[in-house]
Amino acid sequence: SSLSPTEDCSRIFISILFDAYPSEVRWIVAEAYGDIGENIVAESPLYDNTNAGSTVTETICLKDGLYVFTISDGAGDGICCSNFGEGRYEVLFLGDTNQTLAEGGDYGYFESTTFLLPFMVLPTSTPSVSPQPTSSISPTSSCVWIEVII
Repeated sequence: SSLSPTEDCSRIFISILFDAYPSEVRWIVAEAYGDIGENIVAESPLYDNTNAGSTVTETICLKDGLYVFTISDGAGDGICCSNFGEGRYEVLFLGDTNQTLAEGGDYGYFESTTFLLPFMVLPTSTPSVSPQPTSSISPTSSCVWIEVII
């Protein structure tokens, strides 16, 4: 279960716009070890299909630490982009500025996002180079500084 709002914790806002089959959707937040959830600290209620096409929201309170948010769909078609609706989800850190921790909808059977509280998202993509490299036919003696973000 999540911590009470009176404790020293980070507020996390979860919003889900359902497709036609909310009963297929579940989510959990677990304390993380790497990309694996170890201890479930918050989870969705059982939704029924009377919520089809509607949005549900929940605010939970978590101590600082490493967490994994996982959303799943029992039919394996996510909540977006099929004949069953254009659903989506969003998980926000509520602070001085709200920060998106996870979002999506087209995820098949499940999708997991690891995040660090109070507001750092762990890198999940390949490193990028800034500025983008350019090709040149003639060699140049000047140096170009690049920034690698990992």
